[in-house]
Amino acid sequence: GAVGMRSIVFFGLNTFLPIYWATRFNLDLAAGGLALTVLLIVGVVGTLLGGRAADRFGARAAVVLCSRALGPLLWLFLQADDRLVALALLIPLGIALSAPFSVMVVLGQQYLPRHVGTASGVTLGLAVTVGGLAAPVLGRMADQQGVAAALGVLVWTALLTAVLSLTLSPVPGPTARRARCPNP
Repeated sequence: GAVGMRSIVFFGLNTFLPIYWATRFNLDLAAGGLALTVLLIVGVVGTLLGGRAADRFGARAAVVLCSRALGPLLWLFLQADDRLVALALLIPLGIALSAPFSVMVVLGQQYLPRHVGTASGVTLGLAVTVGGLAAPVLGRMADQQGVAAALGVLVWTALLTAVLSLTLSPVPGPTARRARCPNP
């Protein structure tokens, strides 16, 4: 559930951020594309930071922390009236959005140490599927109620991600180590 909800937020932002940015700040779509570029570049850094945080504090803790930050950061971003403030908010937002993704894949592998391939496929495949299926629904909402309303739904989706991340079980020690280097 947490993987799917995070994916909806990810796909929704990727889909609507350029349009939102252009309309919110009365700019052209190229400026919106630049905002999306910033979000995605910061996401690369977030992915690296997520792995570091998982190594240091544990995978579950890293996922929970980022998931808890995602909703409030997205809400603050949507409240920003100044584009420089909004641009600055894309940095922690991109980190909170991207940091838990690869950690969630590894967590899935640790939950199923004898089936790491299946765990990876389900975690990645499920995320892409759920996010992809939600995009047209969000698009319909954006057509009827505006892009800001569709992004507002993502705030609630992010909050649901945080709640669902709390249900993640701690990973047992010995099997988690074996998941990193499975025997052929």
